Amino acid sequence: MSDFIASIKANFYSTRQNNKINRFPVVNHGNAGDHKGSPLQFLRVLRVLRGSSHRFTVLSCTLTNFNKRYPGIHHAIVKHYFTSIIILIIFFAFILRYFQLNIGLPYLYFWDEPLAASNALQMIKTGDYNPHFFKYGSLMIYLNLLIDQLYRIYLSLTGDLASVANIRIAADTGWHWTISHPSFYFWNRFLTATMGTATVFITYLISRTTCNRWAGIISAFFLSILPIHIVHSGFVTMDAPVA
Repeated sequence: MSDFIASIKANFYSTRQNNKINRFPVVNHGNAGDHKGSPLQFLRVLRVLRGSSHRFTVLSCTLTNFNKRYPGIHHAIVKHYFTSIIILIIFFAFILRYFQLNIGLPYLYFWDEPLAASNALQMIKTGDYNPHFFKYGSLMIYLNLLIDQLYRIYLSLTGDLASVANIRIAADTGWHWTISHPSFYFWNRFLTATMGTATVFITYLISRTTCNRWAGIISAFFLSILPIHIVHSGFVTMDAPVA
């Protein structure tokens, strides 16, 4: 590392010395306005450009020498550069989806939500772990069941839920939109938003494998801001997780 720093100093002092040697003398031939567009003015501009070009060349050579001398550090910088970008995109995607979780609550207006969420709550209430509904698959129902069980334990420990019989759903009232504890829906939506965010990362992996890292980052970014994907990531449905 000391040799690398010494080479930077040598290149710097060499640049300063060259600038002093090649400096054009200032010639005074009367008024300054007489030399607008003259060859002297052109030479002055050329001198500035040549000095800037030389500094850029020195910097490029220095970076090239650094990359050759310390390939491990160069590889780590490039690797973490792309990693940092995709982490920011995933975080941004999750924030956009998180703001969708409270939409409509404590009321429901999306028809498909109770088909997954209420069925999971019905399984908790009855102890029958057969959802009796398979039009949209049962994976999301069972995942929601797991979330609901954990949240039910939390409510029981805090005293906010004395019995599962206090949970009222469509099977109890015959009304499709029945929701007595909206917080269950919130955590079910949180699961969907998390899975929707995971699809952004999966998109990055697929594009990186088939093309390159930049293709993966661009694909992940566009999916993260896709409005229809953001909206459906905020509902208890199977649309975003299987997108």
